[in-house]
Parts: sequence; C-alpha cells; structure tokens
Amino acid sequence: MRIEIKAMGFKLTEALKTFIFEHLYQMLARRADAVRSVIVRLSDLNGPRGGEDKLCRIQVDLMGRQLQFAEAVRSDAYAAITEASRRAGRNVNRTLDHHR
Repeated sequence: MRIEIKAMGFKLTEALKTFIFEHLYQMLARRADAVRSVIVRLSDLNGPRGGEDKLCRIQVDLMGRQLQFAEAVRSDAYAAITEASRRAGRNVNRTLDHHR
C-alpha cells in the first residue's frame, strides 16, 4: 500500500507523518491487499486566525473498485487525521464487504 501525504498551509513534521502512517495502517491493515494507494491531503483552512480549521482529506484507491473518500475538519490536525482515518477505514470495509 502506497501512501502519499500533501500539506498546504502548514509544515508537515516527521511526527505528523508518523502519526498518519500509523493511523492509516491501523484502519486499513485488514484490507491492505485490496488497497492500491492512499492520498492524504492536509490543509489549514483559516490560516493564523485559528478555529476549527484543520482539514484532512483521504482518498483510497481500491483495486477494481471506485475511489473511496473521507474527510474531517477539527481544530487540531491530529484529531482531523484520527477522524478521517476512521471514516476511511469504515468506507473501505463497507465497500469491500458489500461487493463480496
């Protein structure tokens, strides 16, 4: 499973990258054989103004299936990643279970 991470509006630290990889593997490990690639996009929507503005969008490319998308907006990037990863895991499991 190939994972690509893109950040816009803030610095992508090694700690944040590690957090993303760990959460995605945790959420998608059961179905890793069906996952071709994952693209994670992180954005700071409000810039220095703050607020609920960290957006995490996850795109999962499943072999032989439609792309799966999940996103979350939270005040903290880690919280947005956690929620979007959970949603991505549920979407992938639901899609693959439905097509058995």
